Amino acid sequence: MRLPDNMLIKYTERDVIRLGTRVLAIILRNLQRIRPETTIGVRVHRPCSEYPEPAIGDYLRPSWRWERDERTEEELEGTSCVKIDLAGCADTLRNEVYNAVAEVLNYVWDLDDVLLVLIGEEIGLGDDIEETLLDWPEVIGKMTISDVIRR
Repeated sequence: MRLPDNMLIKYTERDVIRLGTRVLAIILRNLQRIRPETTIGVRVHRPCSEYPEPAIGDYLRPSWRWERDERTEEELEGTSCVKIDLAGCADTLRNEVYNAVAEVLNYVWDLDDVLLVLIGEEIGLGDDIEETLLDWPEVIGKMTISDVIRR
């Protein structure tokens, strides 16, 4: 696994493995819900008054387009996330989870941000590297970054 150089907060491989192991456990707890037409993804959420932290079971509205770290008024077709490819053996799945977590950590601004695990129907690709759009995905798991990574 290669960690990106442009992360806002620097993480170690051990941090990615810790987060990835929790994401993998959430996926395994939800295996019975995964169908060929569903996609699992991870995204970072920054709770605020306009967008409070979602609960498990909540559905997420479409994301906004961002330019140079500023939100625009343009709403995307779906909710932005990094897709986890579920095809393959257990080792492949573990590596997919770790790589998706390493990629989504590029979007963490603060250790109080929340990593969400989503399930939904893939409706397209976003503009960012590895960005996938899901149609009103459901939150099936979450964790605050600081609960897993302590600095």
